[in-house]
Amino acid sequence: MKHSDDSAGSPSEKKEHTGITSIWIDNFLDYLRKGYFSDFLKWNVDWLTKWGLNGLYVSAILGLLTSIYVPYKYVQVEFSYSIATGLTWVLVCILAHYTAVKFLPNLDNIIKSTPTKLTSRAFTDSFALVAGIGGVAALIAGAYFAISSENVDPMVYGVFAFIFCEYLMSLSLSPENLGIEITEKTTAGEELLGILSFIMKGFLRLIPVMFGSGIILGIVRTFDIWLGDVEYISQLVGQVSAVGRLTAAAFLPVTGYLAFLLYYFSIDILASIIAIPQKLDSLSSNNNVVATESKVTSSSTNEDPQDDSGNDASVPPVDFDELMSKGGACIQSKDYESAIALYTSAIDVNESSGEAFYKRAVAYSKVNNKKDAIKDIKAAAKLGNEKAIKYLDQRNIS
Repeated sequence: MKHSDDSAGSPSEKKEHTGITSIWIDNFLDYLRKGYFSDFLKWNVDWLTKWGLNGLYVSAILGLLTSIYVPYKYVQVEFSYSIATGLTWVLVCILAHYTAVKFLPNLDNIIKSTPTKLTSRAFTDSFALVAGIGGVAALIAGAYFAISSENVDPMVYGVFAFIFCEYLMSLSLSPENLGIEITEKTTAGEELLGILSFIMKGFLRLIPVMFGSGIILGIVRTFDIWLGDVEYISQLVGQVSAVGRLTAAAFLPVTGYLAFLLYYFSIDILASIIAIPQKLDSLSSNNNVVATESKVTSSSTNEDPQDDSGNDASVPPVDFDELMSKGGACIQSKDYESAIALYTSAIDVNESSGEAFYKRAVAYSKVNNKKDAIKDIKAAAKLGNEKAIKYLDQRNIS
């Protein structure tokens, strides 16, 4: 199913159905997309990742020093238990640092290796607008509560919430950074998969932000233990638990990686279900082609009845355009073997079609049959196919 395109109407019709506010918002989002947010993603990922990794060393040292300091400050805390906790904390930080170093680069690789499609920027731009407004609101709220409570914590959380939301906004403005292609040719099922993938890939891209933010906030809360006083040990335990929960963000790279694999496994199953109608259609086409070829072979060895024009009346005509169209559908559904069979039948019908040879070369390349792919590319070029000629010229293949 092909989605309708608003651009089909005239400019005057487009203005008539587009509110002035949406025009202003679109222009503003385009400005951010091309200007402010052009390097925003990379800059934030780089510095938050760097601070997070280095922060784990700081957290390990602070944790050990805190385990030594707390028993002297609070005599109710047993020294041996506190030291054991501090040493365990150091080991946890070392393990977290190792897994983060190993898995953070893989997050980008796995996003690039799972391309998806959306029919327009409508969903992503709307999401960007909501995220941008949410970030500004979080910053203002953090400043307000910090002033009214005379406590810096709300401002710190407000700043990180602002960074988080603006990062979400930048991802939404540049869906290509999530391996999402904006194209008109999508089905309703592909659109749903595109939206689900956008959400999950967005979470994966946010992991470096949450990773660095969690570590930094954990260090800030550790200083609260040093500088603050508590009346009850349960309050001290609460402070230590808060540091632990924030520092647990260090394990987000590995947990996010595994969660994404499980999620995409379910997406692949859903995509396979959606592709079943296309598979059945291509299978039916192949059966028809085989039946037709069988009849053609049979008619060449037997005297079958002919119509008044001298044509074989028992064999239905084979439509070259239909074979090419069904071959293209098989390429779209990644049924490359069926595509090869259909393009081969099309070549049998019209051996002078450079386009048929070129399309079969594409199908061969998808199944890693480079030898036959190059053979068909050369054949297409001899027949004057411009794509094949350009391909050979670019790679200096004679």
